Amino acid sequence: MIMILVILNLTILVTQTALRVENTRDEQAKQDMLDLVKSGASTLYSEIFGTVVLLDFISEMLADMFREETFALEPLKAYTYWELPSDCLKKHLGSYGEEPVCLEHSTYFALGEVDQELLNKTSRFDNIWKTTLDLTKNLAIRYLMYIESGNYLVVYPGSLIPNDYSPKDTVWYKAFEQVDFSVVGSTPYMDDFGSNQNITSIVYPLLHKNGTRIGTVSVDIPVENLYKRMSSIKFLGSGQTSIIHREGDILRTEDEGWWSTQYRNIQEIPYQQYWENVQKDPMGVYFLIEDEEIYRVASKAFSYDLNPGNDWWYLVVLVVNEADIMVYKEEAKQTIQDGGDLLILTTLVCSLVATAIIIWLIHLQSKVISEPLTKIYNITMKMNQNGEETNFRKLDKFEKYPDQIARLVKAYRYLIQALNTQEEGIHGASSQKPYPPNELYNCKRVSWKDYLLRLPN
Repeated sequence: MIMILVILNLTILVTQTALRVENTRDEQAKQDMLDLVKSGASTLYSEIFGTVVLLDFISEMLADMFREETFALEPLKAYTYWELPSDCLKKHLGSYGEEPVCLEHSTYFALGEVDQELLNKTSRFDNIWKTTLDLTKNLAIRYLMYIESGNYLVVYPGSLIPNDYSPKDTVWYKAFEQVDFSVVGSTPYMDDFGSNQNITSIVYPLLHKNGTRIGTVSVDIPVENLYKRMSSIKFLGSGQTSIIHREGDILRTEDEGWWSTQYRNIQEIPYQQYWENVQKDPMGVYFLIEDEEIYRVASKAFSYDLNPGNDWWYLVVLVVNEADIMVYKEEAKQTIQDGGDLLILTTLVCSLVATAIIIWLIHLQSKVISEPLTKIYNITMKMNQNGEETNFRKLDKFEKYPDQIARLVKAYRYLIQALNTQEEGIHGASSQKPYPPNELYNCKRVSWKDYLLRLPN
């Protein structure tokens, strides 16, 4: 009965533990996903922040150029693409497409009547462009300086600018306008300079020394380079990372990932509860339904500030199919149940073995007690048989048994010896007559003898 109760309690305990582990795994999956997207967002933030710092340095440097008396760098020659030295033009297919570019000089493109004074000032940046690109080579491929008041555009590396190119019609400039000409990250778009890459741009305002805006400086970042920074983020083997712009545009690479190819913007997905949750709090774990599949999505927003509040630019998301998380939880639950079954089986076997050992020990103990009692009984029975001597030496070995049995045997021996001694005394006393036969009658010691003689025959 006790064994049944123990096994029943163990079964209940295993079941409750499995349920708790399942819930714990669910919470652990949520926390792990959040930790991973935080790590990814922190990595991208550090890269973006470093780039924004360089853009700020360029803006400050341009403002200082309006103080010629304190600025030491001399103006350099400003090149159009066709004026570049032929030996500096080289193809870099991976980053810049088919058209050769020059990593030694920048090029400018006139958008109207060029302000030569401003052009002379900005030509000095050829002293730092190469170093700036080297510092951000893992992220950026190009820097653009659009001098609105000077009617020209500077591109580094020196590149051929499309004839119909208009900065104010570009995706990055429109994003700049939408935030009232402050620093911003743009939505993704196809590179205007023919590299066939999906890119995003970070735009920074350029200010005159008097504080008025004279243009912008921006950096072009291939989306693929952003994803390379997050290549180590994996979860359950099937989890995929993605980047979403605050406007909902999905930053894509050649690998479309988990998103259906029919969607370019997260707001096109019929299930809008996910995006509504993100708008309320861009850091969290939410559910998303797409193409009859349920996904669990962890997200963390960032800009050039790791905690931007509602002014974020990009959202790092980790997307995991809910079915994979269910398998993850079931594996843990099954592991606990298998371990519990093994525990119950082990307990049952140990209980049976312990029961067998206890029964065996009880048998030995009963044998230890019953054997001397049997001997005592046999000796007692022999004492009742005439002419048979009692052999007490058979009891000698029992005096080495545990104390209680030894004392019992000794007491019995003393009892038998005492009885034998008493019996011998009784037989001896009865065989010795203190007076001979008829002594009382013959010795005349009684006064009533005369009365006896007077009795008639």
